[in-house]
Amino acid sequence: MKLVLDASVALSGLYTRAAAQEAMVAQHLLASIGNFEIRVPAHWHIEVANGMLRLERAGQLASAKIAKFVRQMDRLALLADTPPTAERATAIHKLAQNHGLTAYDAAYVELTIRSGSDLATFDRKLSDAARACGVAVFGQPHGMAEPWAAYGSNPEASADTDTERPTAPPYFTPYLVR
Repeated sequence: MKLVLDASVALSGLYTRAAAQEAMVAQHLLASIGNFEIRVPAHWHIEVANGMLRLERAGQLASAKIAKFVRQMDRLALLADTPPTAERATAIHKLAQNHGLTAYDAAYVELTIRSGSDLATFDRKLSDAARACGVAVFGQPHGMAEPWAAYGSNPEASADTDTERPTAPPYFTPYLVR
């Protein structure tokens, strides 16, 4: 099965999802990722690096954890897309306009359509746009894809919370939607 992997799903390997169902879907996708032909847009590595940086700067993640995660991501057989041609850039721009996406997110939809893949994402706007284009989506999120670090510290964290895996806000209800 072909799968386009959004950075939000990859980054879920660095923090614990708030709801048990969300955590289960994220763990399942990351554990079974070797069963997929995984495609990513040309900017994916930079987007993932930015997510890691945001977690680190917010004090939510240690450098050692990031180094381990980078090694794990390096072992994945990711098929990185080539930079867009003028024709593809035009298609990405049109998708972004039609669905209120950033060009970065529209690149995921364009790649998914062009490659005949499904999309794995925890980003609601991205998943809504992909479904509107007839793409099957792993995840039915209810919020933005950025990790908790983008919004500051987690006020619900308890003393027994694993500090290496910060908790994401509770706004995802993931499952496969066609």
